[in-house]
Amino acid sequence: TGKTTTLERIFETYPTKQILYLVFNKGMKKEAEKRMKHLRNVKVSTIHSLAHFYFQKTFKKAKLEQYDLSPLIIQELYKLEDLTSSCKILDEYKEYLASDLSIEDLTKEIPTNLEIDQEIKNKTLKLGKPMKQYLLFLSDNRVKFRFSKYIVDIINKQISGTLHMTHDSYLKLYQLSKPNLSNFDIIAVDEAQDITWAILDLVRNQNSIKIFVGDRYQNIYGF
Repeated sequence: TGKTTTLERIFETYPTKQILYLVFNKGMKKEAEKRMKHLRNVKVSTIHSLAHFYFQKTFKKAKLEQYDLSPLIIQELYKLEDLTSSCKILDEYKEYLASDLSIEDLTKEIPTNLEIDQEIKNKTLKLGKPMKQYLLFLSDNRVKFRFSKYIVDIINKQISGTLHMTHDSYLKLYQLSKPNLSNFDIIAVDEAQDITWAILDLVRNQNSIKIFVGDRYQNIYGF
C-alpha cells in the first residue's frame, strides 16, 4: 500500500529532525533498518525493545520468561477450585495489559451507554455529536474489571520475582511509567491497526510530532 515508502519520503524531508520509527516485531525492524540505512537521523525500534530496556534497568528482581501465564499457574497460585475462574482472571489480566488504564483505574466504574445517554438527556453532560460517539465507543470497548484485586496482585508478584514477567506485562509497566521520549522530534508508528490502547497511550502522551500509518484490512493481532 506504499506505507513504508510514504514514511521514507517524510523522513527524507526532515534530515535535521531526530526520528523514532516504531515497528511491531523484529522482522519488520530488520527490514526497516535496511530500508532506512541512508537516514542517519532515524532510529528504528520495536515498541517492546524500548520497554525491555526500561524493564532491565528498573526491575532487578523480576524474572522474564518467553511463555505467557497459563490458567493452571493462576489456579495453583490462588488455590482456585476450577480452571474456569482462573481463565476469567487471566482474560481480564490480558485485557488490562492491552488497555491504557492505570492501576487506580481498575477500581473505577466506566459509564455505560445507558448512563451516558441519560446524562446527555438530562443535559448534565453537554457534548457535541463526535464526542458523544467517542464516549459511546469507549463504553462499549473498555472492560469493567471484576478481578482487579487479582490483577494488581499478579503485577506485584511479577515485579517482586515470585511470578514470572511476560513481554506484555513489562510493556504495560513501561506505559504506566509515562516515559519521556522528548529527545525525538518525530515519532512514527507503523502497522497502527495492530497497536493496543496501552501503546497508543504511550505514544500520544509524547510532545513529539506523531505519525500513525496502517491498513485496516491487514489487522493481524486483533487488539
